[in-house]
Amino acid sequence: MVAGGGAGGLGIGPIAAELGCTTVLIPRTAGALSASGMQFSDIITETGASKLTATDMFDYDGVNDALRKINQTLDEFSDRLRLRGFDKFKKRYFVEARYRFQVWELEVEIESGYFANENDVTALVEAFHKMHDRVFAITDVGQVVECLNWRGRLTADVNAPSLEPGKAGGDEMVREDRRRLAYFGAAPIKTPIYLGQNLNVGALVSGPAIIEEPTSTLVINPGSTVKVSAGGRYILTPSEQGLI
Repeated sequence: MVAGGGAGGLGIGPIAAELGCTTVLIPRTAGALSASGMQFSDIITETGASKLTATDMFDYDGVNDALRKINQTLDEFSDRLRLRGFDKFKKRYFVEARYRFQVWELEVEIESGYFANENDVTALVEAFHKMHDRVFAITDVGQVVECLNWRGRLTADVNAPSLEPGKAGGDEMVREDRRRLAYFGAAPIKTPIYLGQNLNVGALVSGPAIIEEPTSTLVINPGSTVKVSAGGRYILTPSEQGLI
């Protein structure tokens, strides 16, 4: 289980214990997990065009014209990204297809953005058979495949920096910053407070305790433990009893 959100670390211990989950991962950036993920995610755009055709009478000119327009749109987008310093791109192409007389379509990846001859159509049909078998565990070999919508996807590599912490190692000893009263049941407990930036890889914190991060707070219930992983994240082992 992964605990995200600013309040993700507040109540995840009892929740995990109730579900019987023995390990919980809490990122240091839990409170800004979505925003953090966006900074490390590739930039992707898609565009499409409709062109109905069938594999027994394949419209090469019509399909290639649709794919040409898709390519043009993707190239215009990549030109704008190059102005922002991106230089690694990848294109992929897909078609929404179905067996004739079916009422649903499947998305199938095609090898390139151009159909030159019958071999390319055969490859599309084989790819559709494989996808249909994977989704529905059945194929209809010999059946005509109808193609409806064509799409292109452009991926720009953001060349994200490593997620590993700057100080991977050091002193595994834990030193509390201060103490304050906190409730883990009916009576308050004088609870040690730790600052996340002072906890090195390998540090082990036993509950009751609280770890403070700039974007989140991690509550460690009595009987639970948290260890700083090799990647700098928190690994929580919940108490089997949850809250005491």
